[in-house]
Parts: sequence; C-alpha cells; structure tokens
Amino acid sequence: MTIDIAGLIAQLGKKYQDVYDKNLIPYKSKPKNGSLAMRKESLHLYFEPYGVGLSEITLTLFDKKTDQFHFPHALPFGLQPLMTQEWLHTHYGKPIRFAKKKIVMSLHLGEAEVFELPNNNQVIFIARYPYVGENVVISLTFELRASLEKRWDVNYTG
Repeated sequence: MTIDIAGLIAQLGKKYQDVYDKNLIPYKSKPKNGSLAMRKESLHLYFEPYGVGLSEITLTLFDKKTDQFHFPHALPFGLQPLMTQEWLHTHYGKPIRFAKKKIVMSLHLGEAEVFELPNNNQVIFIARYPYVGENVVISLTFELRASLEKRWDVNYTG
C-alpha cells in the first residue's frame, strides 16, 4: 500500500474526516487521544483535540527492530530515505532551530534540527538524529510553522 506523503503534508491543519475522505489514510480506525499510529507504513499522525486538525506527521526512517534504514513510501521535496546531517545542510541550508541532545527522565534524546521547505513558508520539518552514533536522520516530522513557533523560542538566532 502506498501513502501519498506530500498529499498528507498538504492536509496539515485539516480535520481527520477531511483527510480520510481524500483517501490519504488507508485505515478505518480513527485516532485515539489524537494519535493514529500506522506502524506498517512507518507513519504516525497527530490530530489536535477539539477538531483543530492534523498537526504533525512523523515518518520513521530507521527501523529499530531490523536495525536498518527503511521507509516504504516515496519521500517528497527531494528528501532521501538515508540522509546525514551534512546532506541536509547542503540541500536545505542552515536549520532555523536546533535542539541539542539530552537525557530526560532516562530517555536519551538525540539532536533535532528544524528546516524550512523550499517555496513553502507555512510548513517546516524537524530532522531527528540518534543520541549516540552517526548524525544520520532517524525520523522526520512535518508540521505547520505556526505550531512550532508556539513551542520553540522564535527569537532563536543560531
């Protein structure tokens, strides 16, 4: 089953039923507590409560079970299934936000960088790297820029 990732990204901010009606979600099960995990598709969709709509789309590029990089769908915007931090900087420029690796309540969180999409100032993507090891992207999260700016310091200068 192929999922149209670019089509899903275009639906950010839209309600679940609208996204489902466009046949972008292949499952009949509705989100639980705002979350719809599509593990076989390496996707996780987050919907804001109270009908606000699709807020985040997370693509898992690294499969921990097989210890391999694998994403079963075509990636949009020139993104690749296997990308290094250097590759992202070369193709997308300097990140607009950055979070250093840290440990939070025994969870080891790797670095995260936020990039703008070319020709689209409404949507951003967050590249996440492992806590230990090479700086290879293990997941990507797409969301509306307005949502990001509510959580991250908008006065970040790098």
